[in-house]
Amino acid sequence: MSAPDLLHLDQISYRFPRQSQGTLTDISFCLPAGEILGLLGASGCGKTTLLRLIAGFMAPTSGTIRLEDHIVAGAGQWVPPEARHLGMVFQDYALFPHLNVRRNLEFGLRKSSPSQRTERVRQVLALVQLTGYEARYPHQLSGGQQQRVALARALAPQPRLLLLDEPLSNLDTQVRQQLRLEIRRILKTTGTSGIFVTHDQEEAFAVCDRVAVLHRGKIEQIGTPAELYQSPASRVVAQLVTQGNWLPATPQGDGVWHTEIGPIPYPAPRPDLTRDCELMIPQENVILEPDEQGEAVIQDRQFLGREYRYCLSTPSGRELHARVRQEPLLPVGSRVRLRVKPQGVQAFPSNP
Repeated sequence: MSAPDLLHLDQISYRFPRQSQGTLTDISFCLPAGEILGLLGASGCGKTTLLRLIAGFMAPTSGTIRLEDHIVAGAGQWVPPEARHLGMVFQDYALFPHLNVRRNLEFGLRKSSPSQRTERVRQVLALVQLTGYEARYPHQLSGGQQQRVALARALAPQPRLLLLDEPLSNLDTQVRQQLRLEIRRILKTTGTSGIFVTHDQEEAFAVCDRVAVLHRGKIEQIGTPAELYQSPASRVVAQLVTQGNWLPATPQGDGVWHTEIGPIPYPAPRPDLTRDCELMIPQENVILEPDEQGEAVIQDRQFLGREYRYCLSTPSGRELHARVRQEPLLPVGSRVRLRVKPQGVQAFPSNP
């Protein structure tokens, strides 16, 4: 039995004043209780605007927002942010610099008794693994620790939904990788629903159960990370989530695409394309075969830990990449013949 919907957006649009084009257009989706949804897209696509509409910091131009079957925005209804019982974690932590960790966490617990506040502070500090940090001030904490405190503060009042606006973008790579897993663990442990805004595909896939890809104020596709990666619904989604190679191709009647690196078999099911297109080829689908007469030249080789990433140039000067676990290593400057595994290859019109 599926979980009931906690949040429902129906045809939400928003237009900034004095702008002819809408920032968001006809956004609709449901968020089941306990799910983490990612909002993924490039800067300016409307991710943060959408989050602010859900939080109640802004009102939609049209459409309705429901929380647990109660309209909080639209249809003549408006519930202010403080009455929506949502938590928010910002990119810049937004901690009170003059308050220690305990006082920061108690800020949203003012209606609780002193004993209840003490117990809740203890619980959320244990949850974010900062037990013993109650007396420290924000300037005495690392960036990762400050974001853990911000997360604990948002969770302290036990919100029904947690909104996270690029919470890891100010942190270094190692801390980001650790904290994104911690955020998912904490939300799942507490059963808290979440909406996670990011421009980082890897981050969205690591944290979220489903991801909505936004482009120019519209949702291009929404689905699980595996669905987006394996079956992107548009060229925009494919470019954002697959990190694949793009190669012009012409479909042939004998069941193959003709490309400058040779024929590539159609995958199953056969694509419904009868004119020139571009193939999206995952980097892991490219197989390198040493050949002095090969059509591609290795321009660079990068060690990624468990595999190598080869940078290749084609006869037309196009750059392709292959991620392989291949021994012996192929030297830079050598020629190779390229083969492509058809599974996972997607075809998109050349002029969408």
